[in-house]
Amino acid sequence: MHNKEVLAAIAYTLNAALESDTLRDESDTEAAHEKFVLDLTRGRDEIEQLLSGDAIASIWTVDDVYSVAEDREYGEVTEQQAKEVLQSVERNHDANYGINWDTLADTLYPMLQEKK
Repeated sequence: MHNKEVLAAIAYTLNAALESDTLRDESDTEAAHEKFVLDLTRGRDEIEQLLSGDAIASIWTVDDVYSVAEDREYGEVTEQQAKEVLQSVERNHDANYGINWDTLADTLYPMLQEKK
């Protein structure tokens, strides 16, 4: 496991916990705190599995989106557009096939066409 992948997994887990809908619900602070702790605990377990070799993770970054745009001559891509591609791919990819370069390209190209 590469350190970059472990750090990305940690950052993803913390970000998911911080953006939890229940954390934003101020009407029940105790429940929000419990959900936050549960999310962090679940994330810690996943990170421990990654470190021990009991799990794998493939990390895609905005740099990968930039590479797709450059390789396929799509033109300039902003950081915000690259993040939107990653978020869309995460939500909509077919788990039977996973995420690959074509998945990024197939998500990026229509997005760029819409913005023209």
